[in-house]
Amino acid sequence: MRTNHFEPAEEFSSLMELLRWRAAAQPHQTLYTYLVDGEDEEISLTFSELDEESRAIAAHLQHVAQPGQRALLVFQPGLEYIKALYRCLYS
Repeated sequence: MRTNHFEPAEEFSSLMELLRWRAAAQPHQTLYTYLVDGEDEEISLTFSELDEESRAIAAHLQHVAQPGQRALLVFQPGLEYIKALYRCLYS
């Protein structure tokens, strides 16, 4: 039995399926927040922003890499690393 309207009614076989469901069910809900200065200045990313950005770049990655190939993600701390990780997972 679902306890609230944001609980999925089904099981998901991947993190990407769950992200797509959340992007549809809670598009403006904040998913990640990065504190730029460690305290106050913050940058946020919503479910829909992460889903849309990740799928757009993942389509390109599918053309330049084969399934199962490794990727090295080298980023400074922040939301760009999270975006890159999800792009790889989508592709």
